[in-house]
Amino acid sequence: MISAAHVVPALDLLASRAGHYEGTGTNYEGHPFKAHLDLSSRISNSLAELKFRAEDDDSAFHEELTWITPDLMTDKLCLWTVSTNTPGVLCHSLTEERSDDFRDRRFVFRIGEPSDKHRFRQEIVLDLMRDGSIEYRYSWGVPHEEFGVRVQAKLMLRS
Repeated sequence: MISAAHVVPALDLLASRAGHYEGTGTNYEGHPFKAHLDLSSRISNSLAELKFRAEDDDSAFHEELTWITPDLMTDKLCLWTVSTNTPGVLCHSLTEERSDDFRDRRFVFRIGEPSDKHRFRQEIVLDLMRDGSIEYRYSWGVPHEEFGVRVQAKLMLRS
């Protein structure tokens, strides 16, 4: 379980990475796309806001607006997102936070268990890489179907 002690350092780290990022990614069929991510800190670093957009040659096929902030009812860090894939807001709890030789931090936010084919499951992973890039992964599975990565991208700071 992730405790409230992780909330402030996590939000401070996200605030330190604020900026506009651009890069490339692949969708669930392996097709490439251009990716844009704006990361900003709001309200005295108590909220991190992400705007993500994936576009192919024809149009933007995935857009989302996301807030990462503490859920005061559960005392956990949560990711609240609205996207072109869902008709309303969804709350994802922080289920994993770690560092390693390649990442300053990995944040895994999830709804449900990926292996539970009886329910909707969704996961958003943010990897704050040591080289300054951000890797983004959006995965989901609907009831009776496999859970899988639908969008993934590597983005570099542009401004």
